[in-house]
Amino acid sequence: MISPIFKFLGKLDFKTYIILGLAIVLIIMRTCSSPTPDNGNIVKVKGKQYEQVQHKVDTVTIVKTTIVYRPGKTIYAQPAKPITPPKGINKDSIVKEYYGVLVYKDTVKLKDNQGYVSVTDTVSQNKIVGRVWNAHIKNQIIHDQTTIKELPRLQVYIGGIIGGSATDIISYMGPAIIVKTKQDHIYSIGAGYDSNNKLSVQGGIFWKIKL
Repeated sequence: MISPIFKFLGKLDFKTYIILGLAIVLIIMRTCSSPTPDNGNIVKVKGKQYEQVQHKVDTVTIVKTTIVYRPGKTIYAQPAKPITPPKGINKDSIVKEYYGVLVYKDTVKLKDNQGYVSVTDTVSQNKIVGRVWNAHIKNQIIHDQTTIKELPRLQVYIGGIIGGSATDIISYMGPAIIVKTKQDHIYSIGAGYDSNNKLSVQGGIFWKIKL
C-alpha cells in the first residue's frame, strides 16, 4: 500500500504540492496553541508536565492507648532523713495518716491535640505502693494522592484514500494527511486522481462527540 502512494506522489505537479503544503501549514498553525486544562492545574513529575485530574488528601486518626503498672517496690526512693517532730502534735492522727492510702493523679496534655499522658500514684506508709501510667496518643496518617494524566498533544497521521462506485471498483486514489489537535479536533486533507485522470483535492473537519 505504501509503495503505490509514493508512486502517486511522484506524479503530482508542483502546484498541487503548494496547495497541500499551504493547507497543512494552516492546520498546524490552527492547532499550535495549547489548551488550558479544565481545572487549570498543571503539575510536574520528573520534569514532565501533566494535567492534574484530582488531588485528594485524607487524614486518618488512630488512637493508641497504653497502660503500664509498676509496683512500689520497684520505684527508687531515697532513704528518709529523721527529723524532730514539733511539740503538741497529735500522734493518733499521724498514725492514722501513716497507715492510710492516698491517691495522687496528674495528667499532661500533649500539644496539637495529640492526646494525653496521666500518672496515678498510690501512697501509704510514706511509700509509693503502686504507680500507673496511662498514655492516650493520637497518631495521624495523611494520605496525599494526586491523579494526573498526560497533556493533550498534536498528532499527525499519513495514509491513503481509495474510493469506488458501482461502475468503477476504484474511482479515486490518493494520499492523505490527518491532523488531530490538542482539542481533539481532526482535520484531513488529501489529493488524488479519479478514473478520468483528473486531479481533486479533499478536506474534512471532525469534532469529538461526548457520549
